[in-house]
Amino acid sequence: LCASAFLTIVTGEVQMVTDRSGTTPSNPEPCLKTCGGHTGYGNTFWRYGGTAGKVFTDVDMSACRFVSVPIVTVSVDGLGYHGQTVGSTAVYSLTKNSFTIKLVGEVHWASHTRSSAYTWDMARGNRWSLMWIALGYTC
Repeated sequence: LCASAFLTIVTGEVQMVTDRSGTTPSNPEPCLKTCGGHTGYGNTFWRYGGTAGKVFTDVDMSACRFVSVPIVTVSVDGLGYHGQTVGSTAVYSLTKNSFTIKLVGEVHWASHTRSSAYTWDMARGNRWSLMWIALGYTC
């Protein structure tokens, strides 16, 4: 059987109910845009975060052409250990053109504590990358 026999593609509108300040947006209706990307599986430039166990990377979303700061959601992808990081959905230094993600490598399980000094080598070696989606205005 063809997979398309089971799929119905529905297109719909995207609506922002509240903006980053929690208020109803005042931008004109046709200006709302959803834009997303991937930092590149194995190609993300991870850097030392200033203390043991912390790495960070910057994401350029200037191609989205937002006119104000959008709403952003992020997920970490990789070969291993990316699901054990802390801070993977915490967006820092968000502007209309970019944001930063900082990951910390200390994980607490019910059975034990594993402190891991994550380094940019570990992040790159496990091909950590970011998948992101932004919702914002272009006019």
